Parts: sequence; structure tokens; C-alpha cells
Amino acid sequence: MRSSSFILHISALSSFLILGIKQPVIYGQNDTLVFKIDTTLTALTGEINFTNLWFSVFSKRENSIEKNPYEGDSALIENNIGLLKKSPDFKNHIIYSQLAGALWRAGRIKDAKKMFIRIEKSDEPYYTGTEFHSAGNTYEYGSFTSNYKNDACLFLTMIFIEEKNYALALKYLTKADKIYSINYNCGTGHNMYTRELKNLYGICYSGLKRDKDLITLHFSEFFYSDHILIAALKKKYTQGDLNRYLNLAVDNITIIRDSFPTLFYTKSDLTEEDSLISTTYNGSESTILFGRKVELPPPSLKKDEKVTRSHFIKEFIESDFYTILYKKSDL
Repeated sequence: MRSSSFILHISALSSFLILGIKQPVIYGQNDTLVFKIDTTLTALTGEINFTNLWFSVFSKRENSIEKNPYEGDSALIENNIGLLKKSPDFKNHIIYSQLAGALWRAGRIKDAKKMFIRIEKSDEPYYTGTEFHSAGNTYEYGSFTSNYKNDACLFLTMIFIEEKNYALALKYLTKADKIYSINYNCGTGHNMYTRELKNLYGICYSGLKRDKDLITLHFSEFFYSDHILIAALKKKYTQGDLNRYLNLAVDNITIIRDSFPTLFYTKSDLTEEDSLISTTYNGSESTILFGRKVELPPPSLKKDEKVTRSHFIKEFIESDFYTILYKKSDL
């Protein structure tokens, strides 16, 4: 039996679960996971649910869907393609879902769509139930739930986005979000998942020309130069209006300084004692941007530095959001 390695580097996700193992395996940020996988995939059934990694194929920067086939996809398709003509049952429902994902990654969109629709329409308990995966600690930090129909609807969302059928894409995305909802009991996992949902909603709204909904959806993250939001603002406003709103935002910046210092410590591996390395005096800022009250993230400060209004102005006008949208007149 030949084996190969499946490597997952976690840059942000706080926990990861190998399905089928009684106790979840929890990993921290920047950990690298290496799994030995039988290339015939006979050992895969019930052990690793690849489709739970659906968010890894979504490219936010390019506003598109990327397909990155897994090493074992070809063998998975070859050994199980007969399931394409069957309905899922108790014995095959796990590999059935995995095969649908492999077909999608292989570009066999029609076949994948057919299988995911069967999963979404199924009334069987193995597809209708939501499973809780415990992290096994006191506060269940890192625990999460999974649902095959949630997974299927997210894939159908991406399939219909590719086909530019944004109405159906939004229908299945809403089902994944509202009907077959899942939860992550950790901030990082929750934020990653909700951010992916938000970007999928954004593509649907953009395709349906629902610019108002698009701007409302993405405005809370304006500072991080959300490309979908920037495109929508450029579409709605003239360059003169964009400049005027951005200038007003700078003029309306107000700050509230913290009444307490922010302390930074380092721990010595030798003494295991905390050492104070820096003290800063930060604060919060608000302004009015395109008619909405917003806050900017606190700026980076040097040792013993106290925040000023100038810090926030500098951070704002040097942000990608500002530099992309603001254009100086040639006159």
C-alpha cells in the first residue's frame, strides 16, 4: 500500500479535527499538519473530511473560485465513480460527499452538481443531522459543528457562481448560512468561516447588481481594502464625490485617549519571568465615512509614545482603501 503526505499549514485556524477519531486533534496558529494518506484512498473513508476545507479554495483577492485538486483525487474518482449513478446511503454517504468534492476540483462541474443536489435533498439522518465535535477541554474552546448539507450548499454556491447563475448561488448560500448553519467555538475559526460567507455573499450581490446590499455587507471592513467594496464605491460615486467623502472623513477624525497605558511583556525561557519591554498610550478614533460612523484600528506606536490625532490621520491616508480611492486632480 503506497502512502503520500497531505500537508496543511495553519496560518490562522485555531483548531482542526480529523473526523472518525474519537478525540479531536487541536493545533495552534502556524502549526503544520502532516497526514499519511493511502493513495488508493481505502483508508480515507471516515477519517478525513476534505470538504470541510472548502474555504481554502476561495480566492478573495481575485473575486473568483480556485480549484486546487488534492493528491488523492484521481484515485478517489477512479475507484468510486460508480457512485455517480447511485443515491447516497448509510454505507457510502461519507465517500459520496468526498467524491462530489473531488469531481468539482477536477472540473467535472455537472457531475459534482448532481451529487451535491442529491445530498441537499436527502432526508436521511446521516445528512440531515448536525454533528458536534468536541475539543475535549473545559470550555470546549476549539469545538465546532459540521453538517453535510451545509457543505453541499457551499459547493453549490460556488458552482452556480462559476455558471454566473447568481440567484441560485445566493439561494444555496442562504441555505448554508441560515438553514444548515454550523458554528466554531473559537474566534479564529468563527472569523474565517464568516469572512468566507461574507465574500460569497459579496460575489452574489455583485452579480445581481445589488450594490446597496454589497456596500452595507462589506463596509465594516473598509480599512482592510476589501476589493469588492472598493469596486462598488467606484461604481456608485464619481471621483469628485469619492475625494469629497474621503476629505470629510479626515476632517472629522476625533480621538479618545485611553486613561491607562498599554504594557508589553516578554517572557524569558531561562527565568520564566515576565519582563516589561514597552509602554504605550493608545486610544480609539471615530469619523464619518460615506455617511457612516466608523472606527479605525489603533495605530502602531513606538516605545513610550502617546497616541495623537495625527497618528490616526497618517494611518488612514496611507491605507490601501484611501490610496486606491483618492485621486488627486491634475489641475
